[in-house]
Amino acid sequence: MYFRQTMKKVHALLFAFLMMTMSLAGCLSGDAGEDGSEGPAGADGKDGVDGQDGVDGQDGADGLDGANGQDGADGSSSPETMLTSLSSPNISMGCTEGGRIISNGLDNGDGEGTAQNGILEEGEIDYRTTYCSKYELSYVHEINNMNMWSVHTRIPHLIGDTIYFVGSDNFNGSELWGYDTVTGSVWLVGEIDIGYNSWNTGPHILAVDKDIIYMMGSDGNNGWELWMYNTYTRSISMVEDINIGSGNSYPGSSGMEMIVGDRFYFAADDGVSGRELWVYDRNDDEAWMVEDIRVGTGDSSPGYSFSHLINDKIYFSANDGNTGFELWVHDTSNNITSQLTDINPGSNSSFSSDCMNSIVVDNQIYFCANNGTSDELWVHDTSNYTTWQLTNICESGCNSRAGEYMMELVGDSIYFSAVKNQTFIDLWLGLEDSEIWAHNISNSTTWQVTDIYTGAENEGSRAGQYLSLVIGDTIYFNAGDGLTGSELWAHDTSNHSTWQVADINSGPYGSILSNTAGYGKISVNNGRIYFGADDGITGTEIWVHDTTNHSTWQVVDLNGQNSGLASDYIFIMDGDNIYFRTSRAFYVLKIKHTITYD
Repeated sequence: MYFRQTMKKVHALLFAFLMMTMSLAGCLSGDAGEDGSEGPAGADGKDGVDGQDGVDGQDGADGLDGANGQDGADGSSSPETMLTSLSSPNISMGCTEGGRIISNGLDNGDGEGTAQNGILEEGEIDYRTTYCSKYELSYVHEINNMNMWSVHTRIPHLIGDTIYFVGSDNFNGSELWGYDTVTGSVWLVGEIDIGYNSWNTGPHILAVDKDIIYMMGSDGNNGWELWMYNTYTRSISMVEDINIGSGNSYPGSSGMEMIVGDRFYFAADDGVSGRELWVYDRNDDEAWMVEDIRVGTGDSSPGYSFSHLINDKIYFSANDGNTGFELWVHDTSNNITSQLTDINPGSNSSFSSDCMNSIVVDNQIYFCANNGTSDELWVHDTSNYTTWQLTNICESGCNSRAGEYMMELVGDSIYFSAVKNQTFIDLWLGLEDSEIWAHNISNSTTWQVTDIYTGAENEGSRAGQYLSLVIGDTIYFNAGDGLTGSELWAHDTSNHSTWQVADINSGPYGSILSNTAGYGKISVNNGRIYFGADDGITGTEIWVHDTTNHSTWQVVDLNGQNSGLASDYIFIMDGDNIYFRTSRAFYVLKIKHTITYD
């Protein structure tokens, strides 16, 4: 049974194999049939995505310029045509503050002019109108109708609309006066020494703190003491009788006058401790000695060479009697006073009267000092209390006296006077090769800026001896070139050029001397420098140099008006008004506008 079934499966497999391998005999293919007809059109496809925009084409070339238009017809002219011209007045007309000249006339050829040429010529002018602006001089006031009254050399101060100054008349002596610049009224502020006895003991204005004027004055009983005037309450009083009795404390006499907050720091002598550092607190209405730097009756003379306020610390020169004049500091926040350096070791001073100028740049003080070898330029850094020498200009062992005459800051450079060469014979003859030098703070380089003097060997221009100031990038100063005497010069720090501004006094004598310029005697207003100068003809008068157009002229001739010698000027600028005092009177120059018809 099993065998029979197995054989059936074998036969089935063989049959299947044969069927797959045999040809299909007798099954032949027929001819291909014809193509079927086309089917119906399919449905439309969806729209494709829009293509990207093409690149813009280049701009076309510019078209040619159009043809010029035809010239207009010539204007008509006749001898009856009225012409007008505008011009500025010549400086000889005295219109120093500007003006305008309007001229009118017919184009008729008058005065050898050319008729009908459209140009107004001088001979054709029939009439002109001149607008002229210039300063006009007047007295501030004539007290009690007296023409002779004096204003002393103490510096006036402008507070609000009022100028406070020290003056004298024939009744009250030398006292504090006030002048209202708005109303023109003048009045006696208050008498410290009642009566005429104060002729030679009138007050000296020391400092101004808001509405308080601090003065040194004497009432005839208490000697020279510290006084104050309150401009708000209009009251005058003695602050403190520091040197009790008739003795003099001479407040501020050594140069220390410093306002810090509501406190006034000054030097004074109480008759026991010598001239030391004092302070007055206006809130507590108390005065006291800050520090007895030089113990005993000797003077420490704080601030004699210089004093500067940096943050809340006062840096100043002082002499403790052991180390000479050196650099000291007083911290106003904790009332501690201490010596910072001993540049010239031992009892010798590092500061001298030969060079007392100094300048502060950021937190550094630049000054002249002597370490026992030569007066050179030094610096003290208040941020880290380090002190070092910057220059060694006079290498031959002489004193360079850096900054003796001038010390100015322009950008990151300090410009100062200094001596390069000076022998003992030169010193004996009074010769000094003093010219302008410069020190760059950023790169610590030092160089000679000018060599103005062309005369004798080892003599210099002594630049800045009486006058120096900075306007923009230019330093203005007096100097002598050996030919024209001491005149006004300038140095442009931007292009390193130096030139004489004006030769006011032609010849070798010079116009800017010790009595014509100095502290308080120079002023700047709207790019103009006002100063005293002597042209050799009219004496010492007020001159001005305009830095914008480089012109120089005499503002007013006081001597010509029989006002006495005007050799001592103190300027106060108030807008366009110039107030100044001479040795005899107080004046004001105000701009006056005039119109003249010719």
